[in-house]
Amino acid sequence: MSPGTIVLITFALVVVAALILLFAMHQVRVINRPDERTRERARAREAERREAEEREARGEGER
Repeated sequence: MSPGTIVLITFALVVVAALILLFAMHQVRVINRPDERTRERARAREAERREAEEREARGEGER
């Protein structure tokens, strides 16, 4: 085998490995994407936290 062939094969293997890694990272992102209920709960928690801060700022803290 000539050195050029070895370089080409090595380059091809590196490209294939990079594509596999990119696809795997994309799949992990898709799997971990929060569903609608999770986002809704996060929004509700954020709204509740904001309301509590506003009550505290007005001096109506929890009694």
